[in-house]
Amino acid sequence: MQNWINKHFRKSKCVKVVYFGEGKKNSTYYLIPKDSTVHFEGKAFMINQDDFFLDNKNFITYVFSYNRVEPIDPNNAKTLGTITPANLSIALDSNVASQILSATSNKPDINIFLFAIMFLMIIGFGAVWYLLSEQLKSIYDILEPLRDVITP
Repeated sequence: MQNWINKHFRKSKCVKVVYFGEGKKNSTYYLIPKDSTVHFEGKAFMINQDDFFLDNKNFITYVFSYNRVEPIDPNNAKTLGTITPANLSIALDSNVASQILSATSNKPDINIFLFAIMFLMIIGFGAVWYLLSEQLKSIYDILEPLRDVITP
């Protein structure tokens, strides 16, 4: 409830804090700093005038991790080696493609099943046609005397 009050009624005084816990779960808090510290969940974190950014609603936003007292500077965050977001996307896409190919290579080919089903359907249609043609001949033989009576 305090978050909602700070967010909507004390906008000019509060800061937005994004907190990443141990399970990599993030929580967002709207807090009023006291003596350049913010307190939540029984923990205290230091804020400064350098390591913040403005979100889309113009809140001063700090990012904290469970194992750091100082905020994480989003402009000078350490990079993960030489991987760029574009390279990571390509690596993930190729990994997905290789997993799909490896999963389908060990299974029987679906075309074999399709041909077997098609062959069974053709045999079934042939049997139905043969049985119906025999029935049609017997119906025709029954109706022939009736036709002779009706037609002069």
